[in-house]
Amino acid sequence: MGTRLPLVLDGELVVLDPGGQLSFTALQRRATAGRNARALAAEMPAHLIVFDILPGSGVPGPGGLPRRYRGGTRQIQPGAPG
Repeated sequence: MGTRLPLVLDGELVVLDPGGQLSFTALQRRATAGRNARALAAEMPAHLIVFDILPGSGVPGPGGLPRRYRGGTRQIQPGAPG
């Protein structure tokens, strides 16, 4: 099964407008939807864009900021084996 390492994903939650552009207004609508949250989630799904993968808890240690994982960029897919 392999070794599983704790990690922290550094990214941003975004919502796209009908033209496919990032929309902060749409994100605010989703965040404050209240009773309409389920309907807005279907209409305007949110997406997580990951910029970086940090090892461990992501909390700086004695050597400063944590080192990033090395070995190149790998595609991360939901449900992929560890």
